Amino acid sequence: MKAVPYTIVGFGGVGKNHALAACQAALYFPGEWIPQLAGVMNRTPHAAPLPGVPHFTDLAKMTGECKPAFLDLCMPHHLRKDAFLFAAEHRLPVYCEKPLADTLRTAEELAEIAKDLPVGLAFVYRYLPAVSLMKENLSLIGNPIDFKAVFFHDSYLLPRPKTWRMTCENGGGALLDLGVHFLDLLAYLLGPLTYESGDKGIYFKDRNEVEEFGRMVLKAPICSGTLEVSRIHATEEGGKTVTLYGERGSLFIDLEKPYELRHYDLASRTTQILRASDAFLSALLYPAPRNSLGFYQDAHTCSLMHFARLVATGEPDPLLPTLQDGLAAQKLLAQILE
Repeated sequence: MKAVPYTIVGFGGVGKNHALAACQAALYFPGEWIPQLAGVMNRTPHAAPLPGVPHFTDLAKMTGECKPAFLDLCMPHHLRKDAFLFAAEHRLPVYCEKPLADTLRTAEELAEIAKDLPVGLAFVYRYLPAVSLMKENLSLIGNPIDFKAVFFHDSYLLPRPKTWRMTCENGGGALLDLGVHFLDLLAYLLGPLTYESGDKGIYFKDRNEVEEFGRMVLKAPICSGTLEVSRIHATEEGGKTVTLYGERGSLFIDLEKPYELRHYDLASRTTQILRASDAFLSALLYPAPRNSLGFYQDAHTCSLMHFARLVATGEPDPLLPTLQDGLAAQKLLAQILE
């Protein structure tokens, strides 16, 4: 195993996913560059967040003692500027959770601060095997006509304790928290996006101040389409899908079925399921089904491994979302949110 030490800044829910990614990578990809967790920082002390992993409340102290190859920023997105300034001062690469920031102005400031650093964004859905299968098989449907992307969640449907994600001042809401994932995913599949129109709203006005749902009409170089995002839609299945319609049929992926692409062929009126092979998964650095911890965790593991490899080797990685990708998504969001 070739270890790449890193430290996590911010150890809430997503920070734990980033920590688990290191364990999963080490178990199932022993011959690759593996992110190795060297330390955890949080604003409030923990008794023992992880056995054998030191905990800090000061970024400079953690960096000095742990000597990380990169910083993994998992704090809320409105609290990242100081960490970016520290990384720039110390020439430390940055792996950053999505979205890049709470507002476009702040995102542009961060992009300027980190312009000379290796930076990766955790747009983890890019790494699902089904996404790569779709990108490689676009020609099966001829010229694209339309796309429809849906990201439905039910997390605001029932009353819940208020968190920073649910406040306007901290940049919460369905579009910024969930929609940003698909804005990047669609741009990766179809090319740069432009915003044409959209709307957003709040159904439970008595308890939420951030938008619970939103719709965007977007134009890609090869076709236009729609993105619909919600935190108040309850679905048994099929709540995270992308469908691309073309002259000769359609391609469909359900993110909760990450190993397969469904191809509907108009001429034969049949559906073929294309599945990722073991060799395909190995090259992608994505866990095989037998080693899966669920599509969400698997995608985080794959994403973090790609960034660790970039930091270790310096070799370009066309799959890795960049600082500019994060800024592009933020510019789209600003047109409907700001």
